[in-house]
This record gives sequence, structure tokens and C-alpha cells, in this order.
Amino acid sequence: MSGLLTIVPTRNRVENALRLLDAFYNTTDLDDSGLLFVVGTEDPRLEEYKIKIPKNHLLTFPDRGMVKALNYAVSCGYAEEYEALGFMGDDHLPRTYGWDSAYLGNLRELGHGYVYGNDLLMGERIPTQVAISSSIIRALGFFGPPGFTHLNVDVTWKDMGEALGKLRYLPDVIIEHMHSANGKAEVDEGYRWANSPEMVAQDEAEYERWKRDDFHTEVHRVVLAHGRC
Repeated sequence: MSGLLTIVPTRNRVENALRLLDAFYNTTDLDDSGLLFVVGTEDPRLEEYKIKIPKNHLLTFPDRGMVKALNYAVSCGYAEEYEALGFMGDDHLPRTYGWDSAYLGNLRELGHGYVYGNDLLMGERIPTQVAISSSIIRALGFFGPPGFTHLNVDVTWKDMGEALGKLRYLPDVIIEHMHSANGKAEVDEGYRWANSPEMVAQDEAEYERWKRDDFHTEVHRVVLAHGRC
């Protein structure tokens, strides 16, 4: 079983993907760390992705949406191949050399859990990028609760990690969030879609429903899978 695979849903941002791919090779220190971009087959720049991103770093899926992309990758069996699965957006940029070994080492110390670094935007408040033990993902059957499209799924990761007592924030590991909210990216169609009033309302309502109806069941499922009472 390999170490950490970081999954990056991306759409219409080939330049961001290439920037992240370059940063990945310059900042990882584990030979078995992997990076996988997940692109929808309806993406207007799909052919450009196929030309510019090496095949071993690219997965296509017949849909759109960050959570759907993450869960599609899980359905392809990567949680069986890797010890941990990570998430970054195509607007994240790892700055700290050895971030991959820091993430994986802390997950091993925890036994299983959720680890995230400092994105220079939300910091400790929200894990806008994360690494999760594959044993947790296998227990749940997904990377992110499937009722979500884009927003608030990172809050569920923090909620789960806190409830399990298996959450760790690494303030000195910088995974910079190059987001329009902090002036590090232009507002494009992707940001407009993900942060539209309709999306905000939909994912906020789903978070309330998830916290009320599914949260405790999912925590219990992970506890049972890891042999804790």
C-alpha cells in the first residue's frame, strides 16, 4: 500500500493544475506520494488537460462538482491502494517542503484521523485542504458526505475529526489557498458557480440536515470500524 494520494478536483483551470503539479514535485519528499486531478468529461478544456497533464495524474468522470469528484475517485478504489487520501483545490499551492511526510506522519501518530495545514486564509478554523486516513474513508464509503456539492464539506471533516478526537492542525505546514477571497485569484466562472446564492443556500441546508441526521451515525461507524467502544 502506498502512502498519501492527494486528489484535486479541477475545472477549466489548466494553468492552476500545472502550477500545482510543479509545486507538488518541488515540495514532496516521499517517493510514493501521489497527485490526481479529477476532471469532468463536460469540462470545456478537457482535451487541453489530457494534453498537458500526464496520464498518471489525470482521472475523468462524467459529472461536475467537488464532492462528486472526490467520491468518484474513492469509487475507483484509491482508498484501497493508499494509506491516506488528501484533498486540495486547484487553487491551493503547497509551500512547505515535506508537507506530505508531515501529513502522513501525523496520521500515523494518531492511528487514524484528519490532518490539515495552514492555508493562510482560514488557518485552524476550517480545513480547506486535508488528509484523511483511508481506513476512515473505507468505513464511511465516501470522501465527503454525498449530499454536498462544494461548500461546508470541509466543516464536516473538522466536525468528524473533533468528535473522534482525531483531528490535528499543523500551523507550520503551509498549503496556501490562492483564492479570490484573499485577492490571490481572479473571480472566474468556477468561483461564481461554487459561491452562488443558490449553492450557498443548498449546502448550508445540507450541512444542517447532515449534522442533525447523519453526523452521529457516521462517527459511530468510524468508531466501530476501528475497534473502539
